[in-house]
Amino acid sequence: PAVFGWMAGVSRAPVEELLRTFNCGVGMVLVVSPADATALVDILRAEGETAAVIGKLEAHTEGAGPQVSVTGTEAWGWA
Repeated sequence: PAVFGWMAGVSRAPVEELLRTFNCGVGMVLVVSPADATALVDILRAEGETAAVIGKLEAHTEGAGPQVSVTGTEAWGWA
């Protein structure tokens, strides 16, 4: 939503801080097997829900960088 761009501009906070502070309008998240994702999205959409695959889980090696990585935030106008 546009309000996130406004908050980012007013606060001038780094993207990482905005992601920690705000839920970014994601709403409910379901974690399912990649093999089941497309079918689940289809079912939810058929029931009138707005659904999309928004990420994936990967194994993390200690000391190998951030545990959470969010890409595509430039589309939100937060850069």
